[in-house]
Amino acid sequence: MSASNPPRDSQKAWSDEVETRRNALLADTESGCANQLARFFPEAESVQVQAILKPLRNGSGKVRETVMVEFASAENAIFASTLLLEFDDLVWLEDPHGRWQSEAMVVAVQYHEGQMAVAVQFVNGQCAWVKRP
Repeated sequence: MSASNPPRDSQKAWSDEVETRRNALLADTESGCANQLARFFPEAESVQVQAILKPLRNGSGKVRETVMVEFASAENAIFASTLLLEFDDLVWLEDPHGRWQSEAMVVAVQYHEGQMAVAVQFVNGQCAWVKRP
């Protein structure tokens, strides 16, 4: 057997090692920014609720973004955003079809690998719409 042709068992072991590392890398990537931020909100559950996000600060005009709420509790929602939001900013979240709407305040921002996740707390207390699939 030559050095250029390793035994099949070595090739299988190497292949398994590469696959394990690839799966670990994919798991880290999939965890994402919102997942990282959700660690600080243990009551938040994984959800998939589409919403329209509108900042309420002066000068934001017609700025809006469609977001996917990824984690939520009755008091909070967590989602990725490309808007420049800061702690204490007020935002408006609403259903794309206009069935529900909520005012919320940014309570946390997480940056991770070029992404930003935002956690908001609903201004008027609990909000049940985030529990809908």
